[in-house]
Amino acid sequence: MLQLIPTKMDICGVKYVFFMCTVTAISTFPSNLDTTTEWEVATTNPPPFHVTQMSMGLDEIPEGHPQTKSVNFAYNHLSSLENATFSSKSYKALHVIELYQNRINRVEVLAFKGLKSLKTVDLSENNITSLGAYTFEFNGRLEKLDLTGNQISFNRDMHFLVSHSLLTLVLSDNKLESIYEFSFVGVPKLRNLMLDYNALNFIEAKSFKPLVNLQFLSLAHSGVHVLSLNMFDSAPRILDLTSTTLGNTFDPPLRKLKTTAVERLLAIDMYLN
Repeated sequence: MLQLIPTKMDICGVKYVFFMCTVTAISTFPSNLDTTTEWEVATTNPPPFHVTQMSMGLDEIPEGHPQTKSVNFAYNHLSSLENATFSSKSYKALHVIELYQNRINRVEVLAFKGLKSLKTVDLSENNITSLGAYTFEFNGRLEKLDLTGNQISFNRDMHFLVSHSLLTLVLSDNKLESIYEFSFVGVPKLRNLMLDYNALNFIEAKSFKPLVNLQFLSLAHSGVHVLSLNMFDSAPRILDLTSTTLGNTFDPPLRKLKTTAVERLLAIDMYLN
């Protein structure tokens, strides 16, 4: 900006008027103050990577952020999970979902659609009676599913779940009375299977054969009374028979068996039956 400033001077009794020229530069760039403010806003409001809203009375999944990695909405009033319930609320990068101690009784087959990074889901202590077999088929990184304390039972003619990445499945304290030949066909990579605190009055031959990578099997506090090698592709490394009908037939009662002890038990039981 060009500005003329009049200045009066008295030289030898003669008054002169001079015009002084000043130039002010106007920058088109934001000031340092503005830049600092924008930077401060960006750093003081980072993406919510971990969201916890427990015991908040929630009856639906709240709106989220595309960069959120984990959510914990436990101890709320959620009763159902609709199709795309997370991706439709802007959750795109979830690794962990915790929904234990809600009132969930219905899970739509596409409830977890679009969550390609999902690794862990906790649906324990709800009112779930069944899941669609393909609920997690497209969550290609899922490793752990916890369904403890629900009302789940198996259908003789259907496999329970289809997941080619699942490593740990927890079905403790459900309504499992029988395990069938096709129950675990859809989870071939499973390594850890917890079935404790179920009735388990009947286990069909070949029930565990699809689980070629099975390392740990818990049947503790159940009614299981017979096991044999023909139920498995290979014996699990650890077998928990604490407080089972089968375990209590021995003196002292069997608890956790490892490696060769598991193989010996299965061989003996097959011979006796």
